[in-house]
Amino acid sequence: MTLRPLLILVLLFSARAGAREGYSFTLDDQPIHPTIYPVQGKRMGEPAAGDVTKVQDFSIVLREAGHYSFRSDPDSNLLHGRINEEPERCVALRLRGGEPLPPELLKNPAPLWGLILEERTLQETPPTLIDPQRTFVTCTGSISPAGFDLATRLHYFSFRSGPTPALQGQPVLPGLLQARFIDLELSEEDSLSVLPISRASLLVNLSIKGGSIVNTGALAANRNLRFLKLRSLRGVRSLEFIRQLSKLRVLKVDETEVTDPAPLSSCRDLRLLSLNSTGLNTLPPLEALPALRDLRLHSTPLAKKKNMIRPLRSKMNILIKNWDPSIRAFEEADRRNPPPANPILFVGSSSIRMWDLPASFPDHPVLNRGFGGSEMSDAIRYFDRIVLPYRPRLLLLYEGDNDIGNGETPAQVVADYRRFAELVRSKLPDTHFAFLPIKPSLKRWNLWPQMEQANEAIHRFCEGDGHLHYLDIVTPMLGGDGKPNPDFFAEDGLHLNVAGYRAWTQVVSAWLAEHDPGT
Repeated sequence: MTLRPLLILVLLFSARAGAREGYSFTLDDQPIHPTIYPVQGKRMGEPAAGDVTKVQDFSIVLREAGHYSFRSDPDSNLLHGRINEEPERCVALRLRGGEPLPPELLKNPAPLWGLILEERTLQETPPTLIDPQRTFVTCTGSISPAGFDLATRLHYFSFRSGPTPALQGQPVLPGLLQARFIDLELSEEDSLSVLPISRASLLVNLSIKGGSIVNTGALAANRNLRFLKLRSLRGVRSLEFIRQLSKLRVLKVDETEVTDPAPLSSCRDLRLLSLNSTGLNTLPPLEALPALRDLRLHSTPLAKKKNMIRPLRSKMNILIKNWDPSIRAFEEADRRNPPPANPILFVGSSSIRMWDLPASFPDHPVLNRGFGGSEMSDAIRYFDRIVLPYRPRLLLLYEGDNDIGNGETPAQVVADYRRFAELVRSKLPDTHFAFLPIKPSLKRWNLWPQMEQANEAIHRFCEGDGHLHYLDIVTPMLGGDGKPNPDFFAEDGLHLNVAGYRAWTQVVSAWLAEHDPGT
C-alpha cells in the first residue's frame, strides 16, 4: 500500500474515532439536540454514560459515547435505537394496564434504556426488561406498592400524577434507596412526603414539580445532591435545609414561597440559581457564591430593582424577563415544520421578529428567530436553543437597541456582544457572524450617542476577525441632516416600516452575495 492511501485511511479512522468520543443524536434520520440531564457527568453540556436525556416522551439512560440513531413508532409506544453500527433494537417502551409485550420483546427480551408504565405495577412487568442500574423507569397515573422490592434497587425513577384521587399526604413513594435520579410531577391536589427520598443517600439529581410537599427539611440528608429543582410547589418556604447541601451546582425553586436566600451561603459550587416567581426582595449572598454564573429572577420584586441588578451583568447571566414561552414556540415550530439544514439564521429583538425574511431574501434559506423586546444577554442565554441546533452557515444578530433603551451602558452592550461572538467562535467555528448595528430611531434619538459608542466599539472588534462582520445599516437610515429619516419608521417611531426594511435588505443582500453566492 502506498503512503497516500494509507494516510487517507488513517485520517478517516481518526475522524470516525474522534466523532465517537462525543454524543450525537438523530431521530428518523433527522439531527436532534436533546437536553442532557447530568448524573455521572459534571455539568450540562458535557454528557457522560449514566446521564439522562429525553427522546419523544421517553426518558432514557445514556450508554457509552457515540452516535445514537433513533426510529420512532407511529403510536409512540416504542422507540428503536442503536449506537454507532450496533444492530437496531427496541430501547424504550410504553406499557398501559395489562397490555402484553410487543412480539419482538417476547422473542428477544433485553433490558430497556427507558420504560413507561401507565397504570401498571412494577410487579406486572417482566424483570428482563429492567436493568435497575441502567433503565429509566417512569410510572404514570398512580404508584402501587406491588414491585416496591425492585424499586429499592432502581437508579432512575420518575412519577407523573394522572387523573386519579389525590395522594393526600400518603407516603406513596417506594424507598428509592439506590436512586441517583428522581423526577416527580404532581397534580395540583397532590401532597407528598419527601421522607422516602431523603433516604436515597446517593441521589444526584432531584426534580419535583406541582402540588405540595411536606417534610421538606428532610432533604438535608441528601448530601450528594448536585442538581435540585423544586418548582410550582406549595410547602417550600425555607431554604434552611440547603445549608447541608454543599455540593449543589444547580438550584431552581421557581414559583415557591421562598423569600430568604441567606442559607445559600454554604453552596460555594453553585453555578445556576433560579428564583423566578418568588417573593424574593434581596440578592442572594453573592460574595459566598464565587462560582455563580447564571441568576434567574424574572417575576420577582427584586427584578424591578435595576440599580441592584445592573452592576451584576458583567459578572453573570441574569434573567429578569421570561422568554421561555417564545423559545418553546420556536422549538414546537421546528417539530411541526423542520427548518432548512444549515440556514442563514437571523436572531435578535423585534426588528428581526417583524422582518419578512422569505419575502426579502427569496433565493436564500433564511430562518427567523427574533423575539421582541430581547436584549443581548437574552441572545446569549438562549444560544444553545435558538442558534446552536441549526448549525447556521451564516448568522446575523440585531441586539443592543433594547439594552440601551433600558438603561444599559455601551460598555456592557459591547461586553455582551463579545461574549456572544465567543460562543459563535467556540461552538460554530466555521460560521460567518454579522452584527447589524443599533439603528438610529426617532423614538430613541436622545440615546443615539450611547448607541453610536457601542456600535463603533463593536465595529473595531469585528475588524480583527475574518469571521466577524459589521453591516452598516446606519448610514442609509440617516437623512441629509444627519438624523433618522422619518420615511423608514412605523407610527411608533421605533420599528421599521416596509421602506425601512427595504433599506436593510439592500445592505444584507450585498453581504449575502459575497458569502452565500451559490443559492
